[in-house]
Amino acid sequence: MKNGLYLVIITFLLVACGQSKEKKAEALIKKDLRTILHKPETYRAIETNVDSAFSPYDNPKLFKELEKLGKLQAQHLGLEIQVGMAQNTMGLWGGVNSTFGRNRYKGAKKQLDSASDELDKIEEKYINQLNKVTKLLLSDREFIGYKVTHNYRADDNAGKVIIGNTIFYFDREFREIIYSIDLEEYKAKQEIIANILEKIEEAE
Repeated sequence: MKNGLYLVIITFLLVACGQSKEKKAEALIKKDLRTILHKPETYRAIETNVDSAFSPYDNPKLFKELEKLGKLQAQHLGLEIQVGMAQNTMGLWGGVNSTFGRNRYKGAKKQLDSASDELDKIEEKYINQLNKVTKLLLSDREFIGYKVTHNYRADDNAGKVIIGNTIFYFDREFREIIYSIDLEEYKAKQEIIANILEKIEEAE
């Protein structure tokens, strides 16, 4: 009888604690969203799920480093396009024996040299950033706080109802939001993480 009573009490406490975290999360999330929504007064919470967050795969620091890596990758791609265009222009005007043709060739050569130098610098930065991301990915699993998946609705500037799906990260004491990310963006980052881990395994 006593064991059954204890079980009921423990179950009640666990449910109460879970509800407390969800309510607290919704209050802090509402306050956070009201600063970015076009019509904050139309905000309505739909569903909130609280879960523990563990590094490395749910570490906001990793997400920020992945963003830096993505920017470097975009810069690298842009410079590769510039190099290709300059090489094409040089190939087109290299055999033309005229002042106009020589000027076009020289201009393209100057662009090629500049883009190539920048490309070398970006490649070095990219490798360093990739190493930083890899180090974070290979770090030990550690409890870092809480991950709250929040689904809500609100009106946009045109009065159209939008549905938001956002993940909010809270500190270990569950006192404040330390990072937030759209659910689709979160999934995209997890896919990038999986691809990097796959390449790490292949290199071993």
